[in-house]
Amino acid sequence: MSEYIKQEYDDFFHNKKNIVLYLLVGLLTLFFVIQLEPSYKIHEATNFKNLESSYLDKKQFLETVNLDGDTHPRVLEAVAAFNIMLPTEKKRYESLKSNHLAEYAASSAIWYGFGTSYNPSYYTYGNDFAKFENTYGSSSMIPKMTEYAKRGNSLSMNELNERTAWQQVERLMKRIVPMLFSLLAILFSIDLLSKDRKHSSLIDGYPISLFRRMMIKLIVTMSGLFLVIIPLGIGFIIVGLRRGFGSIHLPSSYSVFPVEAISNLESTFHSQTIGLFLVKSSLLLLLLVFLIMLVSLLISYWSKNDFLNLVMISCITFSSLLYQRHGLGDIYAIQYSPMSYLFTGDVVSGYQGFFWSTPFLTYNQGLMVVGISIGVFIVITKLSTIKKRQI
Repeated sequence: MSEYIKQEYDDFFHNKKNIVLYLLVGLLTLFFVIQLEPSYKIHEATNFKNLESSYLDKKQFLETVNLDGDTHPRVLEAVAAFNIMLPTEKKRYESLKSNHLAEYAASSAIWYGFGTSYNPSYYTYGNDFAKFENTYGSSSMIPKMTEYAKRGNSLSMNELNERTAWQQVERLMKRIVPMLFSLLAILFSIDLLSKDRKHSSLIDGYPISLFRRMMIKLIVTMSGLFLVIIPLGIGFIIVGLRRGFGSIHLPSSYSVFPVEAISNLESTFHSQTIGLFLVKSSLLLLLLVFLIMLVSLLISYWSKNDFLNLVMISCITFSSLLYQRHGLGDIYAIQYSPMSYLFTGDVVSGYQGFFWSTPFLTYNQGLMVVGISIGVFIVITKLSTIKKRQI
């Protein structure tokens, strides 16, 4: 068996297609570091000029508003809200002006708690769900700012604006990295059986069952897939040297959608460390890409047309993109589809369940659904090798 495993590793790392994929990942990493990362800006960015403008405008409004005689109810509402918010906003303004970032974070946690944050960056053309995203974004800042305040003098502006290397990893882990790894899982695994078909007499000479050979191929491909961490790690180091590495102990917000809640707007927000977030996201991603490769291998086992196999497994893997619609979880039980957990970081943070408006699409549910799916397809693969003994 050891000779067969060595042969599989040798074939994998000498495969020209796989070498090209590694190079492409490296180029994409450099493109991100050089072109995209410098211009990145979070919605809830800390910006002194914007804060100063907001504070001074509210202050001037309260000082000049005329409440004599009949006053429009909207004006009275604004006066009442600004009178409550202004003392806290003043603390934010003065703390940021004096560069006391921990004090700024503490007052910001209170300010976000008022629930009146309106951020125009969410309200872009074509975004029909800007209100929900604004609510989620501002609410998620409450536990995050509370944890930032505990860092004291060690808190930096790059940490507040989520520009450090570990915070970039957290952000990318929500959608970009799962999409990248899922696509690579397809491309790495789509031709696993092609060589065996060309040299069937030689491969059959190994004293290993067909099912075991297929499982070895999956393990080899999985280990090869996660070696793309090396070129991605180069980007991590460059960002760290440029913005600071931050820490895996920095906060990462997540939401909980109570089962008894009527609306996703009743979700509660909490904080976990970036380290814990990455562990959970990585574990779910590991299971998901293994499932993708397993399904890809099974399809290739029954079909010899690699292009058709590529189309089929791509449609299956990215099927959840067809139902990325807000509130769909109220109508369909999408939590039972393993591909609903494609964006593993969004699942762990609770955003995916919030977006689909379902309390059932959670990290634990994802582990169960994807894990059971893997078990089912392993059994199907085993039965397939018994029924059809030749590749």
